[in-house]
Amino acid sequence: MSYPDNWTKNYFETQGGHIRYFRTGGDKPSMILLHGAMNNGLSWLRVAKSLESDFDIIMSDARGHGKSFSYQKEFTYTEMINDSVELIKNLKLAPIIVIGHSMGAHIATELGARYPYLVNKLILEDPGYYFKNPTFLDLFYYKRMSKKFKKYSLTQIRELCDKKYKKWNEDDKILWSSARKEWAENKSKSKSFDPKRNWHEIFPKVKAPTLLLISEKGIVKRSEAEQYITEFGNAKYEFIENAGHHIHQENFEAFINNVKEFLK
Repeated sequence: MSYPDNWTKNYFETQGGHIRYFRTGGDKPSMILLHGAMNNGLSWLRVAKSLESDFDIIMSDARGHGKSFSYQKEFTYTEMINDSVELIKNLKLAPIIVIGHSMGAHIATELGARYPYLVNKLILEDPGYYFKNPTFLDLFYYKRMSKKFKKYSLTQIRELCDKKYKKWNEDDKILWSSARKEWAENKSKSKSFDPKRNWHEIFPKVKAPTLLLISEKGIVKRSEAEQYITEFGNAKYEFIENAGHHIHQENFEAFINNVKEFLK
């Protein structure tokens, strides 16, 4: 699926990586959108279209996703965090608003904790923080999905999406399907999946105002959200009904309204 003609597509060389990113542009406050696992930067297309009148938005493909790749055989969350830091510094975007979903929310949280001077505000969409190491089944799932999507045609992946996410917007279905195909065909695959952190030590280091978005059928429960926001320096959470883990696809209107209200 194409992106608006006024947006730009660029590539950026980081230490050990080659990162693709899209940018809406303009002399406006800067924002970076960080996607979840198996996705890519353009998965935020509808969100970016809704916000681009007020923000200069960067949508990057994480290392090993989309058209971004790693020169290193093994890489971890640390390299993915550093990629975002280098991109923000190189483009002179700081202080920047950071929105992250799932894996992207993990990276956003660590950005806020390690580099508070780079981050203006944080919005975290159903982070699903790992407090323990991924199980064998977790790792097997990603390996199986990679093989499956690599074997399947884009049409077959779209058929899976239609069955799994029947109520999604048509554009989001197209973007989800193409992102899975790009991820499966990306040769940068690392076995060093390391999302486990002592998050209770990381949360207090985040000083930027933070909005945690959770949902009715998401991963993060209300009780967990209530605990997390007490540990952040300055945070609140909003509960969104009629949505699961992919809030910005499953209840776009509620998601975007909460984002706009928080950024006023």
